[in-house]
Amino acid sequence: MLCCKRNLKRWFPQCTTGHKIITNSIAMGRKDFDWVEFSENTPLTDGVVRSLQSELDFSILSQYQNLSEEFMEESREKIDFDKPCRYQKLSETFLRRCSEIGYPINLALVSEFQSLSPNFMLEYQTILDWKRISEFQVLSEGFILDHNRLLDMSLMSIFQDTSEFSQLS
Repeated sequence: MLCCKRNLKRWFPQCTTGHKIITNSIAMGRKDFDWVEFSENTPLTDGVVRSLQSELDFSILSQYQNLSEEFMEESREKIDFDKPCRYQKLSETFLRRCSEIGYPINLALVSEFQSLSPNFMLEYQTILDWKRISEFQVLSEGFILDHNRLLDMSLMSIFQDTSEFSQLS
């Protein structure tokens, strides 16, 4: 299959962007272009993804590309939101907007993989996964003391440095 990363420069030495490689492949009539590998291994701009969206694998794009939040909102029907929640840094503004509009954001994954501010955690305390927060978020001493009723102290004792908080268990 065409698109083995190490062969791209050899096959298309004049190409510097993914879009040029695709254009040259199509122009040369290549039927063996590996869209999955291309979606995974070639850094793509939002513009390139927009122009090639009928060919690209959005599940792969959602995991391996650094998609802009604007693009994810535009393409929300095609994006597998679990993957950006897990593999990309998302802004709290974007997460708020998604929550308000009802986009399919997995808050368990957000609780585990996104770095959340104390204000965000408190604002969404009823819908976040506090077991995952207890295990994966970096929490200040003050936050732990003030909000220990939300936290799973047994997980905290395993995964966080809580030696001075043993009386909270």
